[in-house]
Amino acid sequence: MSPSASPGPAAPASAASRSPSRSPSPGLTTLYPPPPASAARWTPANMARLAVLQAWHAARPQLDGWAALAPHERIAAQNDVLRAAAAEEGAAPAANGTSTPDDERLSSAVLGDEAPEVAWDVLAEMDAPRLDWIEQDGAYWTWGERWEITPPAPTLEGSGVPCLYDATEPDRRVSLQALLRTFLMAHLALVDALTHPPREYTAWQADEQAPGGQVAVLRSTAMDQWEHARSAIINMQHLVNELRPRQAREALKQTMRDQLDRRRAETALLRSRCAEVRQEIADVRTALGTVRVPGQDAAMADGSMRPV
Repeated sequence: MSPSASPGPAAPASAASRSPSRSPSPGLTTLYPPPPASAARWTPANMARLAVLQAWHAARPQLDGWAALAPHERIAAQNDVLRAAAAEEGAAPAANGTSTPDDERLSSAVLGDEAPEVAWDVLAEMDAPRLDWIEQDGAYWTWGERWEITPPAPTLEGSGVPCLYDATEPDRRVSLQALLRTFLMAHLALVDALTHPPREYTAWQADEQAPGGQVAVLRSTAMDQWEHARSAIINMQHLVNELRPRQAREALKQTMRDQLDRRRAETALLRSRCAEVRQEIADVRTALGTVRVPGQDAAMADGSMRPV
């Protein structure tokens, strides 16, 4: 592929074709894990290669088509771009009269004895991750672990606990009361089983590694009642956790009501104090109106004094 030719538009590539798969690096469980192996890529020469490829793609917005190529085709296309950029820099480093920053030039001072082309995908390993791909995949990798954008809520089935309530019941209070009665009955049955000699029996349990897919286990009535009570408690906790958003909304409403009541009380207090001040001013004016000053009548007659 020539540097001037850009791949045609194509559908967004899947996560497997966008970048090479990376296995978790060793030592990621330590307190201060070592840097990933890709940290060795960040040399001045590789950063110059990355800047050249980013500028090339900015002038030709065909990144989706570029990512749709096979890995070997993508590496061959990037090497064509890098060779053309190095040849152009060597022939006319500043043909238009402007200077290019040193970290964006494939000059001999930056490359040294290295060739402009490399045998690995520069954009896949050094370019910033694309948020649209992360949102499409719903997860991202960091420090060797996969992180979901929206963590899935744990389910009873995923935890291996049977669901003991009606999921279609809109009022969770009914389900919680039923589970509470179930727990109390299981607790009484467990106490009754513990007061008698153990009644053990053999049950077959699924086991993929056992011959025939099943294995015989020794169980007892007390163990069954204990597991039933435990399942009821876990179901109650699961329902209570589902009510957390409603609890947060009600707590926010109550906080806003408290703030409104406090501001109303403060406003009423200010209004009462203002009324008291107005009454005191009126009383002062009334008192001043009843005070007689010597010569007041003569001064008011000639206009030199005005009545209060």
